[in-house]
Amino acid sequence: YEADETLLAEQTVSSKVGETTNAQPQQVPGFTPQGISQKRVEADNETIVEVKYNRNKVSLMFDTKGGTYIPTENGKYGMQVDLDTKTPEKVGYSFAGWSRDENGSEPVSGTVAPTGAEKVYAQWNPVMVKYKVVYLQENADNDEYSYAGTVELEELTDSTVQATASTQK
Repeated sequence: YEADETLLAEQTVSSKVGETTNAQPQQVPGFTPQGISQKRVEADNETIVEVKYNRNKVSLMFDTKGGTYIPTENGKYGMQVDLDTKTPEKVGYSFAGWSRDENGSEPVSGTVAPTGAEKVYAQWNPVMVKYKVVYLQENADNDEYSYAGTVELEELTDSTVQATASTQK
């Protein structure tokens, strides 16, 4: 049965009057069968053995890979999660979407229905960030430094930057 007592399947099995039934659960994806109360077969052909199934618990975890926290979605088999409403933020990056694997080779979007304990991984694109190079020159009359100029530059997040003699000030 579904959680709302909807009949999933019906099966007719022949037995002799007076014998005890031997009903066996069927495999139903996303459900776990409960104990079965076998019954004595009656002559009226009305003996019914119910096999009840509980929905399995499922979860969807969000690995934001350094982005803002998104709580795990917990529920029962059949729940749906709209990934398009789950958008983390991360300084220096734009969110590129979710993937079923950490390296981003299995992108996933829209509504998903977890079938067990599952995880999705945030994918990020670096954005251009501004930075400053401040030039200081050692003073001739003491061991201190004096301001010589500033250059504002920009580069992609996670890029290695290096000021050189050719960097204009």
